[in-house]
Amino acid sequence: MQPISYQMPMENISEIPVPSITVIHETYRGLKMGSPIVYFGTDGMEVRYVHPRKGWAYETLIEFSKKWSNAMISLIGIDGRANKILQKKKLPMKKILPKIQIEIF
Repeated sequence: MQPISYQMPMENISEIPVPSITVIHETYRGLKMGSPIVYFGTDGMEVRYVHPRKGWAYETLIEFSKKWSNAMISLIGIDGRANKILQKKKLPMKKILPKIQIEIF
């Protein structure tokens, strides 16, 4: 597996490989913070993700877009299928981190 990081506009959110990691901005107990979540796709009306504090969450695209950071980290297979799919669709994605190292123990 190889990590890829990029930015994706909200209108293309359904094209993101699942699962992927992203950050949402929210207020909890009066503190503004960014929470890392695991994105599990959309059904066209709602976004599905796992929140570290709340567990499984479902939000409308409008609600989710208000707090989404637009930055994603996805793992792609050695053959790069997910990366090739993203490139074929010519989605307006912008790579944001040159290299991420993920170690599995």
